[in-house]
Amino acid sequence: MIACKINERILTDFPGYRSLLNIYHEYSQFQDACVRLDFEDVRFFEANLCGLLLGILHKLKVENGLEFDIDETQLPEELNVLIRNHFVNQLTGSNHRIKDVRKSTIPARSFATDDVSGFVDYIEHAFLGQRGLKDMPKHAKARIQNNYLEIFSNVDLHANTDYPVFVCGQYFPKNGTVKFSMTDLGEGFLPRIQDFTNGKINNSHHAILWALRGNSTKPDAKGGSGLSNTFKYCVNNQGDMHVITGDCYWKYENGEVQAKRIKTPFCGVTIHLIFQHEV
Repeated sequence: MIACKINERILTDFPGYRSLLNIYHEYSQFQDACVRLDFEDVRFFEANLCGLLLGILHKLKVENGLEFDIDETQLPEELNVLIRNHFVNQLTGSNHRIKDVRKSTIPARSFATDDVSGFVDYIEHAFLGQRGLKDMPKHAKARIQNNYLEIFSNVDLHANTDYPVFVCGQYFPKNGTVKFSMTDLGEGFLPRIQDFTNGKINNSHHAILWALRGNSTKPDAKGGSGLSNTFKYCVNNQGDMHVITGDCYWKYENGEVQAKRIKTPFCGVTIHLIFQHEV
Protein backbone atom coordinates (compact mmCIF):
# COMPACT_ATOMS: atom_id res chain seq x y z
CA MET A 1 0.00 0.00 0.00
CA ILE A 2 1.40 3.37 -1.06
CA ALA A 3 0.33 6.50 0.81
CA CYS A 4 -0.68 9.65 -1.05
CA LYS A 5 -0.71 12.60 1.35
CA ILE A 6 -2.90 15.51 0.27
CA ASN A 7 -1.76 19.09 0.93
CA GLU A 8 -3.20 21.07 3.83
CA ARG A 9 -5.21 23.51 1.67
CA ILE A 10 -6.56 22.84 -1.81
CA LEU A 11 -8.41 25.81 -3.28
CA THR A 12 -9.86 26.66 -6.70
CA ASP A 13 -6.78 28.51 -7.84
CA PHE A 14 -3.42 27.99 -9.53
CA PRO A 15 -1.64 26.53 -6.46
CA GLY A 16 -4.59 24.19 -5.81
CA TYR A 17 -4.56 22.95 -9.40
CA ARG A 18 -0.81 22.48 -9.29
CA SER A 19 -1.04 20.50 -6.03
CA LEU A 20 -3.55 18.06 -7.54
CA LEU A 21 -1.54 17.86 -10.76
CA ASN A 22 1.52 16.89 -8.74
CA ILE A 23 -0.37 13.78 -7.65
CA TYR A 24 -0.62 12.68 -11.27
CA HIS A 25 3.05 13.28 -12.04
CA GLU A 26 4.28 11.70 -8.80
CA TYR A 27 2.18 8.54 -8.96
CA SER A 28 2.50 8.00 -12.70
CA GLN A 29 5.89 6.50 -11.78
CA PHE A 30 4.14 3.50 -10.22
CA GLN A 31 2.53 0.50 -11.90
CA ASP A 32 -0.07 -1.99 -10.62
CA ALA A 33 -0.10 -0.69 -7.06
CA CYS A 34 -2.69 0.25 -4.44
CA VAL A 35 -2.62 3.86 -3.28
CA ARG A 36 -4.41 5.16 -0.18
CA LEU A 37 -5.40 8.82 -0.20
CA ASP A 38 -4.50 10.49 3.08
CA PHE A 39 -6.56 13.58 3.93
CA GLU A 40 -5.68 13.53 7.63
CA ASP A 41 -3.73 16.82 7.58
CA VAL A 42 -6.04 18.61 5.15
CA ARG A 43 -7.63 21.67 6.72
CA PHE A 44 -9.59 22.91 3.70
CA PHE A 45 -10.48 21.26 0.41
CA GLU A 46 -12.86 23.01 -1.96
CA ALA A 47 -15.08 20.10 -2.86
CA ASN A 48 -15.79 21.20 -6.44
CA LEU A 49 -12.21 20.06 -7.14
CA CYS A 50 -13.26 16.44 -6.54
CA GLY A 51 -14.15 16.17 -10.23
CA LEU A 52 -10.63 17.12 -11.27
CA LEU A 53 -9.13 14.77 -8.69
CA LEU A 54 -11.34 11.90 -9.86
CA GLY A 55 -10.21 12.57 -13.44
CA ILE A 56 -6.56 12.45 -12.42
CA LEU A 57 -7.05 9.21 -10.49
CA HIS A 58 -9.06 7.64 -13.32
CA LYS A 59 -6.25 8.31 -15.78
CA LEU A 60 -3.71 6.75 -13.39
CA LYS A 61 -5.98 3.75 -12.90
CA VAL A 62 -6.43 3.08 -16.61
CA GLU A 63 -2.88 3.82 -17.75
CA ASN A 64 -0.86 2.61 -14.76
CA GLY A 65 -3.10 -0.02 -13.20
CA LEU A 66 -3.28 1.87 -9.91
CA GLU A 67 -6.12 1.25 -7.47
CA PHE A 68 -7.12 4.01 -5.07
CA ASP A 69 -8.60 3.70 -1.63
CA ILE A 70 -9.55 6.01 1.21
CA ASP A 71 -10.25 5.35 4.88
CA GLU A 72 -13.28 7.54 5.41
CA THR A 73 -13.08 7.04 9.16
CA GLN A 74 -9.86 9.05 9.13
CA LEU A 75 -11.36 12.01 7.31
CA PRO A 76 -11.33 15.13 9.48
CA GLU A 77 -14.81 16.22 10.50
CA GLU A 78 -14.60 19.32 8.31
CA LEU A 79 -14.05 17.06 5.28
CA ASN A 80 -17.19 14.96 5.62
CA VAL A 81 -18.21 16.84 2.48
CA LEU A 82 -16.17 14.24 0.60
CA ILE A 83 -18.71 11.67 1.76
CA ARG A 84 -21.76 13.89 1.29
CA ASN A 85 -20.82 14.77 -2.29
CA HIS A 86 -20.31 11.09 -3.26
CA PHE A 87 -16.56 11.48 -3.84
CA VAL A 88 -15.83 8.45 -1.65
CA ASN A 89 -18.51 6.42 -3.44
CA GLN A 90 -17.11 7.40 -6.83
CA LEU A 91 -13.55 6.64 -5.78
CA THR A 92 -14.20 3.22 -4.25
CA GLY A 93 -17.06 2.10 -6.47
CA SER A 94 -19.32 1.67 -3.45
CA ASN A 95 -23.01 2.51 -3.48
CA HIS A 96 -23.71 3.74 0.04
CA ARG A 97 -26.93 5.71 0.41
CA ILE A 98 -25.96 9.26 1.32
CA LYS A 99 -28.04 12.25 2.33
CA ASP A 100 -26.49 15.68 2.12
CA VAL A 101 -28.11 17.14 5.22
CA ARG A 102 -26.47 20.52 4.62
CA LYS A 103 -27.70 20.65 1.01
CA SER A 104 -24.44 22.26 -0.01
CA THR A 105 -23.04 19.81 -2.53
CA ILE A 106 -23.27 19.29 -6.27
CA PRO A 107 -22.33 15.59 -6.42
CA ALA A 108 -19.12 14.30 -7.92
CA ARG A 109 -20.02 12.39 -11.06
CA SER A 110 -18.55 11.14 -14.30
CA PHE A 111 -20.31 10.83 -17.65
CA ALA A 112 -19.39 8.90 -20.77
CA THR A 113 -19.06 11.38 -23.62
CA ASP A 114 -22.12 9.92 -25.36
CA ASP A 115 -24.33 10.12 -22.25
CA VAL A 116 -25.94 13.38 -23.28
CA SER A 117 -29.25 12.82 -21.50
CA GLY A 118 -27.54 11.93 -18.22
CA PHE A 119 -25.32 15.00 -18.41
CA VAL A 120 -28.22 17.33 -19.25
CA ASP A 121 -30.25 15.98 -16.34
CA TYR A 122 -27.30 16.51 -13.99
CA ILE A 123 -26.74 20.11 -15.13
CA GLU A 124 -30.44 20.94 -14.86
CA HIS A 125 -31.13 19.38 -11.47
CA ALA A 126 -27.89 18.80 -9.55
CA PHE A 127 -26.02 21.93 -10.68
CA LEU A 128 -28.57 24.58 -11.60
CA GLY A 129 -31.06 23.20 -9.08
CA GLN A 130 -28.63 23.81 -6.22
CA ARG A 131 -30.21 26.01 -3.54
CA GLY A 132 -27.34 28.46 -3.84
CA LEU A 133 -28.59 29.33 -7.34
CA LYS A 134 -32.28 29.62 -6.49
CA ASP A 135 -32.29 33.34 -7.32
CA MET A 136 -30.80 32.85 -10.78
CA PRO A 137 -33.45 33.69 -13.43
CA LYS A 138 -34.90 30.76 -15.38
CA HIS A 139 -33.76 32.19 -18.70
CA ALA A 140 -30.18 32.41 -17.38
CA LYS A 141 -30.31 28.81 -16.19
CA ALA A 142 -31.61 27.68 -19.59
CA ARG A 143 -28.79 29.55 -21.31
CA ILE A 144 -26.12 28.05 -19.06
CA GLN A 145 -27.58 24.58 -19.54
CA ASN A 146 -27.43 24.98 -23.33
CA ASN A 147 -23.88 26.31 -23.12
CA TYR A 148 -22.75 23.35 -21.05
CA LEU A 149 -24.45 20.94 -23.42
CA GLU A 150 -22.38 22.42 -26.24
CA ILE A 151 -19.19 22.23 -24.18
CA PHE A 152 -19.97 18.59 -23.35
CA SER A 153 -20.80 17.75 -26.97
CA ASN A 154 -17.49 19.23 -28.10
CA VAL A 155 -15.66 16.76 -25.90
CA ASP A 156 -17.28 13.89 -27.78
CA LEU A 157 -16.70 15.51 -31.17
CA HIS A 158 -13.24 17.01 -30.84
CA ALA A 159 -11.33 15.92 -27.74
CA ASN A 160 -10.28 12.55 -29.21
CA THR A 161 -10.77 10.59 -26.00
CA ASP A 162 -12.74 7.65 -24.68
CA TYR A 163 -12.38 8.84 -21.11
CA PRO A 164 -15.42 10.18 -19.25
CA VAL A 165 -16.09 13.79 -18.29
CA PHE A 166 -15.84 14.55 -14.56
CA VAL A 167 -17.93 17.16 -12.74
CA CYS A 168 -18.46 18.37 -9.20
CA GLY A 169 -19.55 21.51 -7.37
CA GLN A 170 -19.99 23.07 -3.98
CA TYR A 171 -22.13 25.77 -2.40
CA PHE A 172 -20.47 27.90 0.28
CA PRO A 173 -23.38 29.43 2.26
CA LYS A 174 -21.24 31.83 4.31
CA ASN A 175 -20.43 33.97 1.28
CA GLY A 176 -23.18 32.85 -1.11
CA THR A 177 -20.70 31.34 -3.58
CA VAL A 178 -21.32 28.37 -5.87
CA LYS A 179 -18.27 26.77 -7.49
CA PHE A 180 -18.64 24.23 -10.27
CA SER A 181 -15.85 22.37 -12.06
CA MET A 182 -15.78 20.22 -15.16
CA THR A 183 -12.79 18.21 -16.43
CA ASP A 184 -12.25 16.19 -19.58
CA LEU A 185 -9.18 14.07 -20.33
CA GLY A 186 -8.92 14.74 -24.06
CA GLU A 187 -6.39 16.50 -26.25
CA GLY A 188 -7.12 19.99 -24.98
CA PHE A 189 -7.86 23.08 -27.05
CA LEU A 190 -4.63 23.61 -28.92
CA PRO A 191 -4.25 20.67 -31.35
CA ARG A 192 -7.56 21.14 -33.14
CA ILE A 193 -7.51 24.96 -33.04
CA GLN A 194 -3.94 25.03 -34.32
CA ASP A 195 -4.90 22.76 -37.19
CA PHE A 196 -8.09 24.72 -37.91
CA THR A 197 -6.23 28.06 -38.02
CA ASN A 198 -3.37 26.64 -40.12
CA GLY A 199 -0.92 27.25 -37.33
CA LYS A 200 -1.84 30.86 -36.60
CA ILE A 201 -2.81 29.82 -33.06
CA ASN A 202 0.23 27.95 -31.78
CA ASN A 203 0.05 27.99 -27.98
CA SER A 204 -2.52 27.08 -25.35
CA HIS A 205 -2.95 30.63 -24.03
CA HIS A 206 -3.93 31.96 -27.45
CA ALA A 207 -6.12 28.89 -28.03
CA ILE A 208 -8.12 29.73 -24.87
CA LEU A 209 -8.51 33.37 -25.96
CA TRP A 210 -9.56 32.26 -29.46
CA ALA A 211 -12.32 30.05 -28.02
CA LEU A 212 -13.46 32.69 -25.52
CA ARG A 213 -13.95 35.19 -28.37
CA GLY A 214 -16.67 32.91 -29.75
CA ASN A 215 -14.65 31.18 -32.45
CA SER A 216 -15.37 27.54 -33.18
CA THR A 217 -13.74 24.75 -35.16
CA LYS A 218 -17.22 23.67 -36.27
CA PRO A 219 -17.92 25.29 -39.65
CA ASP A 220 -21.67 25.55 -38.98
CA ALA A 221 -21.31 27.16 -35.53
CA LYS A 222 -23.23 30.41 -35.21
CA GLY A 223 -23.53 32.91 -32.41
CA GLY A 224 -20.40 31.91 -30.52
CA SER A 225 -19.42 28.85 -28.57
CA GLY A 226 -20.85 27.54 -25.31
CA LEU A 227 -17.61 28.50 -23.61
CA SER A 228 -17.68 32.11 -24.81
CA ASN A 229 -21.36 32.51 -23.94
CA THR A 230 -20.72 31.18 -20.44
CA PHE A 231 -17.84 33.63 -20.11
CA LYS A 232 -20.09 36.51 -21.20
CA TYR A 233 -22.57 35.53 -18.50
CA CYS A 234 -19.80 35.64 -15.89
CA VAL A 235 -18.65 39.07 -17.05
CA ASN A 236 -22.19 40.46 -16.94
CA ASN A 237 -23.15 38.90 -13.61
CA GLN A 238 -20.11 39.28 -11.36
CA GLY A 239 -19.03 35.70 -11.89
CA ASP A 240 -15.53 34.27 -12.26
CA MET A 241 -14.22 31.72 -14.72
CA HIS A 242 -11.02 29.67 -14.93
CA VAL A 243 -9.98 27.69 -18.01
CA ILE A 244 -7.01 25.31 -17.85
CA THR A 245 -5.66 23.45 -20.85
CA GLY A 246 -2.19 22.51 -22.05
CA ASP A 247 0.39 24.61 -20.28
CA CYS A 248 -1.93 27.56 -19.54
CA TYR A 249 -3.98 28.40 -16.46
CA TRP A 250 -6.20 31.32 -17.51
CA LYS A 251 -8.62 33.02 -15.17
CA TYR A 252 -11.10 35.88 -15.12
CA GLU A 253 -11.58 36.85 -11.49
CA ASN A 254 -12.96 39.99 -9.89
CA GLY A 255 -13.04 41.67 -13.29
CA GLU A 256 -9.35 40.99 -13.99
CA VAL A 257 -7.66 38.54 -16.35
CA GLN A 258 -4.53 36.59 -15.55
CA ALA A 259 -2.70 33.72 -17.24
CA LYS A 260 0.03 31.52 -15.80
CA ARG A 261 2.20 28.88 -17.40
CA ILE A 262 2.03 25.30 -16.11
CA LYS A 263 5.51 23.76 -16.16
CA THR A 264 4.25 20.16 -16.16
CA PRO A 265 0.92 20.17 -18.05
CA PHE A 266 -1.93 17.70 -17.74
CA CYS A 267 -4.23 16.59 -20.53
CA GLY A 268 -7.67 17.85 -21.51
CA VAL A 269 -9.54 20.87 -20.24
CA THR A 270 -10.72 21.96 -16.80
CA ILE A 271 -13.29 24.75 -16.43
CA HIS A 272 -14.16 26.34 -13.10
CA LEU A 273 -17.25 28.56 -12.77
CA ILE A 274 -17.74 30.69 -9.69
CA PHE A 275 -21.12 32.35 -9.13
CA GLN A 276 -22.02 34.87 -6.48
CA HIS A 277 -25.70 34.53 -5.60
CA GLU A 278 -26.57 35.62 -2.11
CA VAL A 279 -29.40 33.73 -0.38
